[in-house]
Amino acid sequence: MTAGLPKSRSRVGSCPRVGRPCEWWSAPAGAAQRYLLTAEEFGASEALRLGLVQEVVPAGRQKGRAMEIAGVIAEQAPLAVRASLASSRTAIDRGPEAAFREFKAQQAQLMATSDAAEGVRSFIERRRARFTGH
Repeated sequence: MTAGLPKSRSRVGSCPRVGRPCEWWSAPAGAAQRYLLTAEEFGASEALRLGLVQEVVPAGRQKGRAMEIAGVIAEQAPLAVRASLASSRTAIDRGPEAAFREFKAQQAQLMATSDAAEGVRSFIERRRARFTGH
């Protein structure tokens, strides 16, 4: 597998789209500049090294692995999952300071939910939590 910018715009006289968080926000700046400026393609191991992907799986196993990860996420408290996604998006869009500023209020809201109480109960009782999204 190889990856790169969509048939690298720098090769056709256009500027690559660098604002999409899914492409380069997690990569080291030097690596991002290298691939943005050279339009070189790179393999899965390089994408993993740069932090552009979290894991590399054998060909044909992608959907199965994605479903495994989705299953683990589905077992978590849905309100906490939504809050975590919102917080990470805030950090990406407006910076970690903005996400941190919103954290205390967000955490107070979550701790007032039935799911938070269920999480504590299930921990004490040493059982799997049954979250309801309330």
